[in-house]
Amino acid sequence: MAEQVSVDLDELEKTVTALNRLLSGIGKADTDAETNTYLPEGALGKDFDEAHKLANAHNEIRTYIKDVVKYLNTVMDEFGQKTKYTLGAYQDSDYDARSSFPNAGKP
Repeated sequence: MAEQVSVDLDELEKTVTALNRLLSGIGKADTDAETNTYLPEGALGKDFDEAHKLANAHNEIRTYIKDVVKYLNTVMDEFGQKTKYTLGAYQDSDYDARSSFPNAGKP
């Protein structure tokens, strides 16, 4: 006998919604990393080595954070697109199956 597999379309749709919220949050993190972490030249002082080292460290970590957020955004977007496609394919399959038996479940 063939094994039956059941897919809960409501749960899959909730996953798509959750991924969209996550992508929105990642977009905010990307913007925050770009604009809310700005350190103007000389903000830590001038004419001493530690200020220059700290400013360089800040710029390096800022670039790293922006790269990580960009990577996460790419991965989550790809996963979200695949999940949306999968949901659509299951919905189409479910519709086709129900259309094949128009009187199923009716007295």
